Amino acid sequence: MFFRLLKNAPLLLLIGAGLCMLLQAQAEQREVAREYDRLAAKVGRLQVTDASKFYVAPIPTDDPMHFAWRVYLPAGLALQQRAEHLSGGSTSSASIQSAGERVLRACYRFEGDSTKVFVKGFSGASESGFSDKSFAKFVQKHWREFEVESLAANGPTQYEPDEILTLLKITIPENLYEEIKQTKYSYLADRIKTKPLTLVRIGTVAAFEAEESKAGE
Repeated sequence: MFFRLLKNAPLLLLIGAGLCMLLQAQAEQREVAREYDRLAAKVGRLQVTDASKFYVAPIPTDDPMHFAWRVYLPAGLALQQRAEHLSGGSTSSASIQSAGERVLRACYRFEGDSTKVFVKGFSGASESGFSDKSFAKFVQKHWREFEVESLAANGPTQYEPDEILTLLKITIPENLYEEIKQTKYSYLADRIKTKPLTLVRIGTVAAFEAEESKAGE
């Protein structure tokens, strides 16, 4: 019996690791649901007139570097959230079994000499950042000059389910290109001419695949 268990130890470890990941994902989803319930108790729920569409509404925050949205997601969609930054990026996926609302967030924080970008998506959060004091000072100094596009900034908006929605796009204006060369990330000066500082998008897996296929033509 002992040797049989020993022989199956790798399989048991694999099953245990998978179970831990499942339990962690479920706990994160429950916390997202609790956060939404707290918010809905204060400001109400989105007015959904077509359950097959996306609905997005901004959530006011007291921090200009903190962005939040209430998003209604139709049932039966395989979704992705892609967060891209000059320093890297991340992709998270979720299968929407039942229609409902989620709270999505993105924010900049400064910890010591580092600039941190946190993105909270459908199932958990991701973090990216820059570890340089001069870059952190650059971002804080010029934040109000950056070009910021936040989805549904003017109020609740309806979108088609096959659209890729840009939740947040932050671009560094051209007049600051020279100054960024004085930071540790001077090598990014040319990249920011064609790539946003931060870009957060959501959409179906099929929509992203279609976009990639079209770009490859």
